[in-house]
Amino acid sequence: MQRDSAAHQVYISGMRTPGHLRAALLGLCGALCVLALPLQAQQINRRPIVAKKDSLQRALRFGMVEGVVTDTNLVPLGGAEISVLRTTLKLTTQAGGRFRVNAVPSGQYLLIVKRIGYRPASQVIDVPESDTVRLAFTLDRAIVSELDTIRVMAKSQSRRMDAFDARRKAGFGEFMTVDEINKRNSVYATE
Repeated sequence: MQRDSAAHQVYISGMRTPGHLRAALLGLCGALCVLALPLQAQQINRRPIVAKKDSLQRALRFGMVEGVVTDTNLVPLGGAEISVLRTTLKLTTQAGGRFRVNAVPSGQYLLIVKRIGYRPASQVIDVPESDTVRLAFTLDRAIVSELDTIRVMAKSQSRRMDAFDARRKAGFGEFMTVDEINKRNSVYATE
């Protein structure tokens, strides 16, 4: 934009305009710039703050559950299975009997603790947002009744014997049974 001092006219992109039109155009440009900058700044500033608030709120909606499982003598029980009813959450205690579950959605849950040789235990817990629930489970020994001895009467065969029987049933080749070999009283396989 250039100004011609003699005629008080403005050249805008090669066009001559009178002075009052120049003032209106400059005012319009200024108003658009004033309106556009705060809108852009508000949009730029609002989006990250909302995203940060959402992610922070999502993170605060979870809690943590940790605890220990022992027997009645307070000996830590490793290998105890902990499951949360109506969820897919299952874990096993470490050798020291400890367990920890991170990022549990806040709410009420029923925890069930089991271990072979012990009676199961359960407890209703309330997991608050952004807090930790600490638990201790004591399992009683189950009364173990001795089962009767199981005897298996079937003979098992190796895969090689199964293949041998299949070939013999098909009629391919010559086959000798153990009784036939014993009748011959052979020492070497080539006999």
